[in-house]
Amino acid sequence: MRVSRPRFVDDALFYHDEWRTGRYGQFQLNSAFQPIYCVSDLNGPPCGHEGLVRILTQGGVLSPLDFFAIVPPEDRFFIEWMCRAIHISNFHMVKQPGQLLFVNLDPATYVDVKQAEYEVGFMVERMRELGVNPAEFVCEVIEEQTQDDQVFANVIDCFKSYGIKVAVDDFGVRFSDQKRVARLRPDVVKIDGAWFKKLLGTARGKQQLISTIHGFGDNDIRVIVEGVETQAQLDFVSEVGDCGVQGFLLGRPEGAICY
Repeated sequence: MRVSRPRFVDDALFYHDEWRTGRYGQFQLNSAFQPIYCVSDLNGPPCGHEGLVRILTQGGVLSPLDFFAIVPPEDRFFIEWMCRAIHISNFHMVKQPGQLLFVNLDPATYVDVKQAEYEVGFMVERMRELGVNPAEFVCEVIEEQTQDDQVFANVIDCFKSYGIKVAVDDFGVRFSDQKRVARLRPDVVKIDGAWFKKLLGTARGKQQLISTIHGFGDNDIRVIVEGVETQAQLDFVSEVGDCGVQGFLLGRPEGAICY
């Protein structure tokens, strides 16, 4: 699919009902935010929110998976930065003091360190203009493979140099494994929801989860368990340790449009 788009992300952004929105051809990209809680304070406000993209077309709503499947490789970097731009711009709609903003980062799109360094510097300037402290921003490295491990490690170092936190997302799936954790030295590891539920099904799996979570904690890596949908799942995480939790049991994504 070929789409005519501007060169710069800023030129593809507009406001819709007070929300910053992105335009890519016939597609409208919108922010939604899902809360993340600390098990030690489930009755208090969230400790953070994950920025998620919701896509509208002339025919209705398109799932993110279907959308990214048709974005050509040469536009993936542009779309990545558009998503980050709208989430940063819209974070004030849900943010409370001290809360973190988590936003996905696809390692497969990073092949040029100089370009990434420029984009990160520009992003930090915009964050400061919008009152978002870089220390409250977390880049979630999704489970895709890097095109060049060393290049991507350099990009991550660039994020960290501005005080931005790094998370390994979907741990337990594909390339989100112990090797990636060792290479990137993240501040946070997010346990994949499907992997979490699978391991909960056996005593051996539960012990693996406990060991994994404690192991990260011993190395000062914060753990967030995704996909928490039942009270039993929440109770298990609460008993293991002081983790973060995210899932429909605790709150669905809310934003410009939701589904």
